[in-house]
Amino acid sequence: RDRGLDVLVVEPDAAMAEVARASGVPAEVATFEEWDTAGCTYDLVTFGQSWHWVDADAAVPRLAGLLNPGGRVALLWNKLRPTTPSNEELRAASEDYVNVDAVSADPTRAESALAALGERFTAAGFTVSTREDSWTETQPAGRWLDLVFTYSAHSTLPDDRKAALRAALAGVIGDRDVQLGASTIALIAQR
Repeated sequence: RDRGLDVLVVEPDAAMAEVARASGVPAEVATFEEWDTAGCTYDLVTFGQSWHWVDADAAVPRLAGLLNPGGRVALLWNKLRPTTPSNEELRAASEDYVNVDAVSADPTRAESALAALGERFTAAGFTVSTREDSWTETQPAGRWLDLVFTYSAHSTLPDDRKAALRAALAGVIGDRDVQLGASTIALIAQR
């Protein structure tokens, strides 16, 4: 948008759509599958950390018809792995509250899922590439805890268990910042 491009947000949650509108970005409230495209086509469609909410069987063919020739779909995910305190220390503090295996998925399983998704797009006539860009990041403990509690496994806990888990994690962190090894993974499918 800052470079003069037209941007449209499609968001199923009205409150989140309003956040986009408040920043000057037009937003329509709908799921991707139910969204009325009004016959429009696009050069780029992105899903930031949200593909798991979409019915891939419906979405992939819909994307094929929604893109201009040469258009792209970019599916993006972030991986944030604490290094200080260690991921293992934080997992140990979490295991009484959440399924730590579901929260910190096996990287081999994630790679397999990404490959299967790439095959799905390839079968629909897309040319697929992937990339991963890594960095390190330091976050104040409170900010990191706020982020962790946006994850479904944490945010869906009953309030008393959520508070207890937050206290357990804060106890492991102490007065330190949280150091993260981070990366963004992109699957890019071009028509």
